[in-house]
Amino acid sequence: MNYEKLWDAYNKYSVYRFKCDDVNNQYEQDVLDFYKKETGKKTKSFKKASSILSEEQVNTMQLPYVEVLRGRLEKREQIKENMKNLLEEYAKDHNVVASNNMYCIKKSDGGNYHTQGFGCNKYAKGSLKESQMLLDLFGYKTEIKEILGESADRWGIRYNKYELWTNLTPFDYYCFKEQGNFISVLNWAVLCWRNGVNPKVYFPFLSDEDYEKSLVLWRDNSYTITRDNCMLEVSMEDIKK
Repeated sequence: MNYEKLWDAYNKYSVYRFKCDDVNNQYEQDVLDFYKKETGKKTKSFKKASSILSEEQVNTMQLPYVEVLRGRLEKREQIKENMKNLLEEYAKDHNVVASNNMYCIKKSDGGNYHTQGFGCNKYAKGSLKESQMLLDLFGYKTEIKEILGESADRWGIRYNKYELWTNLTPFDYYCFKEQGNFISVLNWAVLCWRNGVNPKVYFPFLSDEDYEKSLVLWRDNSYTITRDNCMLEVSMEDIKK
């Protein structure tokens, strides 16, 4: 089995629009037929035809189609789950090899952080820093490319786009992550502060404890995030020792 192709198919499958047009069309045709039967008149307007239906009639007519859609959705989710399980099992033992080429593995857009005003691009770029640092710690090449926005909005803010490039293929990067390589929430928060961004903008549910601990470590100029401690989770008592 070509797992890279399976991974690509899984990603496409995950964002592919759920097909239900044929079911909707059949339901609408049933409503039009019901209208003709009840009134003796034809109409092509579903809105007009459905207006004569009581709530009970709507529920009765929709029920078989709801069941069809539920069955399709369950089948779709089962297929996705099977693909996901196959990929996760394979990724654990996949030999991740650095490439001679550079690949784009992540993107970010200043427009996604428009609530930060003139700081939007700083937050967009900052959202890629965790992945960049993790790759750097394991010796891979990285580069964040900036694509300037075409024009500014009425406030004079230009939303730039950012891309994280590395010498791993997107599939190898996926396997690299699935093999348990990550930066802890605490270190991620420290990294945010060092990049001039507030971690709670990205993750409002960050615990107050981790928030406070990250501030302490950020202010400690001797603290460095390394490959050995990148998964660090530590108590405030240990930090203050």
